[in-house]
Amino acid sequence: METTFASLCSVCDALAREPSRLAKARRVADFLRALSPAEIAPAGNLLVGRPLSPTDARALAVGTAALRERRGPLQATLSGEPLTVLAVWRAFDELANVSGPASRRRRERALEGLFARADERERPWLWAILGGEMRHGVHDGIVLDGVQLATGCDRLVLDRAHQLLGDVGEVARLAVVEGCDATRRVGLRLFVPVRPMLAVATADLAEALSEGTQRFALEAKLDGVRLQLHRQGRASRVFTRRLTDVTASFPEAVSLAEQLSADAFVVEGEAVALSPDGRPRPFQDLSRRTVRRHGVETTARDVPVRVHLFDALRIGEESLLDRPYEERFAALLAIAPAESLVPHARPRSFGEAEAFYRASLAEGHEGVVAKLLDAPYAPGVRGGAWRKVKAAATLDAVILAAEWGSGRRRGWLSNYHLGVRAADGAWAMVGKTYQGPTDALFEELTERLAAIAVTEEPWGVRVRPEIVVEIEYNDIQRSPRYESGHALRFARIARLRDDKRPEEASTLDDVRTLARAGGSPGRDAARLAERPRAPDDSAI
Repeated sequence: METTFASLCSVCDALAREPSRLAKARRVADFLRALSPAEIAPAGNLLVGRPLSPTDARALAVGTAALRERRGPLQATLSGEPLTVLAVWRAFDELANVSGPASRRRRERALEGLFARADERERPWLWAILGGEMRHGVHDGIVLDGVQLATGCDRLVLDRAHQLLGDVGEVARLAVVEGCDATRRVGLRLFVPVRPMLAVATADLAEALSEGTQRFALEAKLDGVRLQLHRQGRASRVFTRRLTDVTASFPEAVSLAEQLSADAFVVEGEAVALSPDGRPRPFQDLSRRTVRRHGVETTARDVPVRVHLFDALRIGEESLLDRPYEERFAALLAIAPAESLVPHARPRSFGEAEAFYRASLAEGHEGVVAKLLDAPYAPGVRGGAWRKVKAAATLDAVILAAEWGSGRRRGWLSNYHLGVRAADGAWAMVGKTYQGPTDALFEELTERLAAIAVTEEPWGVRVRPEIVVEIEYNDIQRSPRYESGHALRFARIARLRDDKRPEEASTLDDVRTLARAGGSPGRDAARLAERPRAPDDSAI
């Protein structure tokens, strides 16, 4: 007999009441043990408010505004058989398949059918899943905690499997149904995108290389869209750092994949928009390419890109994830045209490193990334093995709320509440700003924020934390006004970062680190020379 959706709702009610992470994990563990094998993966995703697998390229195309319009009519009379976990999952799957003429009305009818089968206790959680606002404090990490308690599997192994599969429900199914050995065997799969390894922000080049210049390679930090190229035989697919399939949007990446001298591989690179003189264009010019599905040839002509490769994760049947960076880059060099590689250096002294940094800035790049030569590739991890040094003081924040503007900004949601993620997964405000956006961007953000609003207030809206923005600022100061304890001074929005997931935004630990360093990452090449020298400056 299938598990009822009411059972999942009861678990969600209990999770919302549980105060501690461990108590929540125990609830999840008990629930997973009671499910049938076919129910575990769907239930794992539904528990965190995910109506489709995160690796599913489809979308429900049901905006929050449309949900609000239909919420009254959808409070239908209970009819039919009780809902089950699998029935809800199948209903969302069918909803994602709706397209073509009259698709909005067909989606409404599908929702009406689903809500007709839900009772008063189930409907709020259906709304929560559809709206992406569960409000019970459970995320992928807590589900993995529950999987560990239910199975005894090593948490590090579960984390790695999650980063490689990108689907917490599937990790739960593997561990519970097939056992811990199955999670250990999870490897990098062709055409299944892996979460990217991330770099930590450092105050300047001296801090980035503090353990010794010769332990690192330097790469230019490009201002583009990070891409993951998969190829097997004649088939190629291209994914963004958000695991979105953008094969159709980046024919240049497909063309480059066809030039590599290997039949099967997974490599990483960065697509950079080019000006007529060959210099990089601003990221905002490139962002249109990531969402373009039609008229790609015209857009590619208007915004040409060049793809620079910088890492090899798999070649042939061999995964390179556990190999040192130095070996992975050598493997990439062996199969890729030299001109396709990111500007790269192996400095022998801090002076050489500084010269490479200055040259990167002069070429129009953001700065450099320092990478430990002996470090393996850690999917989804922002660790000290990769360290970025940028010329401008910036953070990636998430918009948590927005206020209605006044004066020239009247009618726009234009004063944005900015947040970063704390260690417990909660969002902590670090300031507000209305500086930076053009009128066109104010209009775009107003429309997008209204679509993801979870509450409407007299002053504006609170929204799901989905939109990532890059923030330029002058300093970070202590502030009792915000729960983070810090505030960005003179913050302004530099650009949208639609290529980043909210989980990839800066963290509260990042803010604290930068505050201790004086509030800013590296400012510019001229000031860099005033910084303390690295300890091996005299090395040859």
